[in-house]
Amino acid sequence: MIDSDVDPCDIKAALNHAGEWVPMNGPWEADAGTGFLRRLGRSMKELGETANTDGCPDIWELENGDIAVVGRDVTAAYAGRLPADVTIRSDERLVMIPRRLLASAKPDIPDA
Repeated sequence: MIDSDVDPCDIKAALNHAGEWVPMNGPWEADAGTGFLRRLGRSMKELGETANTDGCPDIWELENGDIAVVGRDVTAAYAGRLPADVTIRSDERLVMIPRRLLASAKPDIPDA
C-alpha cells in the first residue's frame, strides 16, 4: 500500500509485470524504449463500444511494468478546473477513457 502523503513521482521503487519491486534511481520517468506486453481488460470492440474506426481508447501493460493509456486528450478543456493538488507538466496530458474500459481492466491489474 502506498502512503497517500507520498508523491508517487518520488517513489524509489516500482512493481514490474512479475509483481516484483524494482529499485528506481530518482523520480519516475517514462521509458519510451520499453515495449508493449499485454492489453489490460477488453478492447473497445470487445466491449461493443466502437464504430470500428481508428483511435479507440485502450490500456496496456508495458514490458517494464508501467501502464500506457490511449484516451482523448482533454488537457485544454480541464486546464482551468483541475483540483488544487493536480499538476500537469508540459510533457504530460490529461486523457479521458470510458469508465467501462477501466472496469474491464480491473481483473488484470495486480494488487499492490
